Amino acid sequence: MNRAPVLCALLACATLAMVPLDPGMRPAGDTLAEWARFSRTARARALVEWAHCVMRGELAGPRCEAVIPGGTPPLYGSAGVFVTLVRAGKVRGCFGAFHHASESLEAILRDYISGALRRDPRYAPLEPGELDGASVIITVAGMEFPVDDLAAVDLARSGLVFSMDGGERLLFVPSEIKSIDYLKKLVRMQSVVQITAFRAVSIR
Repeated sequence: MNRAPVLCALLACATLAMVPLDPGMRPAGDTLAEWARFSRTARARALVEWAHCVMRGELAGPRCEAVIPGGTPPLYGSAGVFVTLVRAGKVRGCFGAFHHASESLEAILRDYISGALRRDPRYAPLEPGELDGASVIITVAGMEFPVDDLAAVDLARSGLVFSMDGGERLLFVPSEIKSIDYLKKLVRMQSVVQITAFRAVSIR
């Protein structure tokens, strides 16, 4: 199994065990179109509220026993999922993967919320007293494709992955990208061997 790490911005996002894709599964483009429609509905707001419940339970207890709201689009095994925690305008944790160890969206999100809270080594974990000011962003990502010109990428709707010469991968979801100049301050561009992008839908 491939367990190579992926870094989300400057945040550790683990790539979990890869699940083989069924050749008959719907392509990622169709999946993202469904998630884009979903992101504009009341069901999306309910999903974010559920994610907050899970975050609170993970951080302060008791465990959130609520079941994930219904009506979410399927992932079809072809979409990445990332969870980003933000407080006071600053990212405080990120965790996710393009391939998942479970086919259950509830299991995936519970694991990635826990990962964003506890398994991101680059930031001090959120404290229980910070919960009221924290927000959760769920990003559903499509397949990666190569990029030759960063200026040609729609950074409002696409994330970026920088593959470094040491094997490290730095991943940025759209909600973390302020500008190309901002990225260049965070990434050692002289050490980049490949840049890929992925279409993304942000749910917040």
